[in-house]
Amino acid sequence: MHRRFPVASFALPSRSPAPTPKEAGWIHQLAAGESKAWARFVEEWSPRLYQYITANGLSETEAQTLLPLIFANVVQKVVGQTIDDSQPVMKPALLLFAVAYQQMMRYVHQPPNPQRREALSPAAEAMADPQALLLRRTLQQFSPEAQQVALLYYLCEMSLAEICQIVCQSELRVRTTLNQVKRQLCR
Repeated sequence: MHRRFPVASFALPSRSPAPTPKEAGWIHQLAAGESKAWARFVEEWSPRLYQYITANGLSETEAQTLLPLIFANVVQKVVGQTIDDSQPVMKPALLLFAVAYQQMMRYVHQPPNPQRREALSPAAEAMADPQALLLRRTLQQFSPEAQQVALLYYLCEMSLAEICQIVCQSELRVRTTLNQVKRQLCR
């Protein structure tokens, strides 16, 4: 399901983030405020978004708090927008993860709160997904921006072009960040 952290190859594929006609139609429905389209959007993307949030080391309570905030921000960005066929349309996943990335970066840069980002107790650690724990511990050595790029690439399986749009960085910068993460992980 997820990309595996590589051990040898540093070549990264780049794919175009152009939406399919189905995705473009979905964005038009979302912009029109169609409740069925929004329900399908939330139902389809909630699990991946929740996984992205918890992979950032946030508790279940924090993830459940951030999840509706992110969807609310997406609603504010999309509903009421007039979209014509001459305008390029962003893929639904890009839109969602761009908002999620911004929320996570704001959250990460908040002043420390003693109740936030507590270490997992031994009992909670034993019950947690071992791969998620390994990923969380491994990524702690990187900057918050590099952590987000790695999570978007490996966990969310976004292409380089999609990540560039989400984090507002050049492809070269994103590629360099991913290569640095890979080198550190291979050591």
